[in-house]
Amino acid sequence: MDAPLPPGPVIVEAWHEGDGYFGMHTLTRRNKDDELLYNSTLRDFRGRAFVLPPADRPLRLRVEADHDWTVSVQPLSVARRIGQGPLSGYGPEVIAYTGTAADLDVDFAGDEDGGGYFGLKCLEARNLGRPDEYDLLVNDTDPFRQTVPLPDGPLLLLLEADGPWQLTARPLPVFDGAAAQAAGAWTGRGDRTVTLANPAPGRPALLEYSFTDAGTFASYRVKLLDEYDDEETFLEGSRHGRHGRTVLFRKGEPEVRLKVEDGGDWSLRLLPIEQVPPLTGAAEGRGSAVFRYDGPPALLGLRRTTSDTEPLETRTLQADGQLRISADSVGRRRPTVGPVWVSAAGYCYVHVFAASVDTGWRIETADTASVPVLGKLVEGQGYGVVRHTGPEAEVMVKHEPRGMLDLVVLWQLDERLEPVRRISTASGLQRVPGGFLQIRTSGKWSIELRG
Repeated sequence: MDAPLPPGPVIVEAWHEGDGYFGMHTLTRRNKDDELLYNSTLRDFRGRAFVLPPADRPLRLRVEADHDWTVSVQPLSVARRIGQGPLSGYGPEVIAYTGTAADLDVDFAGDEDGGGYFGLKCLEARNLGRPDEYDLLVNDTDPFRQTVPLPDGPLLLLLEADGPWQLTARPLPVFDGAAAQAAGAWTGRGDRTVTLANPAPGRPALLEYSFTDAGTFASYRVKLLDEYDDEETFLEGSRHGRHGRTVLFRKGEPEVRLKVEDGGDWSLRLLPIEQVPPLTGAAEGRGSAVFRYDGPPALLGLRRTTSDTEPLETRTLQADGQLRISADSVGRRRPTVGPVWVSAAGYCYVHVFAASVDTGWRIETADTASVPVLGKLVEGQGYGVVRHTGPEAEVMVKHEPRGMLDLVVLWQLDERLEPVRRISTASGLQRVPGGFLQIRTSGKWSIELRG
């Protein structure tokens, strides 16, 4: 680009006619490929890319193309903007957002073959001179619909897509001071203690949370404070991830105090508990989520659908506020099973806790009739449930640990599948009562009935 460019980033726009391949790299001082800007086989390709030109030499680009092409360098002011309605496009794009913190609905239709890649990066205005300091919001393939959080603008959204897409921003309500305390919606940065008022005292509420720019991925913590300032951990990055949903006011309290530590930029928003989706059979998702289960006690299968090994577990929350573990994947893709304990209220909430927003999972309920019956020998690996149909008896418990700290923990469950007594934390001969039993471990195990 022989024409002098003003200091700062620019948009490089490209057109390519017809079918075939179109690719473009920036070049280094040594005339070697540097940043890949385009790599597409879309028909009649058109795209925009964010580029920070070198300050000490002209911008040089290497183009590979099968047909006629045009390249132009433009200022950031030409970027399309997300307004109040949906913004649609096709292929790579640079988009400006100047509003307040929002939920961004992303709809990707995929390529002509029903697949295709879609990536979305968020670059805040303060980092325009440091394009590597972005937040990766979406990195997915095949058609999908997702909702991701946006911080306050101004910012740029750097989009890669192998097909048509649509973005819709839904700004969050902005509260501060007394209004925030009354409405229970807060945004902030760093350490802070906030008081959230229950919009429906006596009932729980759905809490949507977002933590960005924390010192490390797992650094933030949110603690519940009682009237004596005693602390109880409520959320932490190493278990619950940076974004997700959980239930607050679990005992119907009129208000709670939350202490945020190492949170970076964060937001907390209360939603009606009616927005918790029902769990009827199976559900899939990513990150931390919560469902409502109405029905009799059941089993809950948990299966990881991504290749990561980040923490992933399920827990049940009862009407009286009791939260108990159901199953833990313990960093494995192997499916695991746990109990869905249901109190006399007839319902419970099922939490999926994932340390990463990219961790995919599938949960599915099953009737207790599918519980393996403890006969001569029952084997498994990871969390599981078995049933002993006879009177109290002696069994041999064998266990192959997956590490020095991996114990086999045996729990007695009552008729509602509530854990009521820890029977053992060791292998060997054990006496077990009749009824349901839960095994908690990540290793292989077997239970053999003696006599």
